[in-house]
Amino acid sequence: MPNKKGNCFEKSAQAILDLNDDKDIHLVHGTAWSKVLKRRIEHAWVEIKDMIIDPEANAVFHAEKYYALGEIAIAAKYTRTEARAMLLKTENFGPWESQISGGKNAEN
Repeated sequence: MPNKKGNCFEKSAQAILDLNDDKDIHLVHGTAWSKVLKRRIEHAWVEIKDMIIDPEANAVFHAEKYYALGEIAIAAKYTRTEARAMLLKTENFGPWESQISGGKNAEN
């Protein structure tokens, strides 16, 4: 089910495509706890080593803090090359996990 409230999947996909190809850069799909909605929501962000770029929030976070505060559950991580391939294959920004089993399932 696509995120109806924001553009995190589109913004995060665009952000990773704008960055240099690097093995330490990943587009991440998962869920986060929304304190406003009082439920989990689908979300996307960019991970660069131990830092998080959240284009929807227009902010950068330390990964450990981001994952703890948002009660993040990772569904899949994609390299820049994998993200580009999924964009072309699905013709959408995600989430892709329910559409195709081509993503790398990540451990929480």
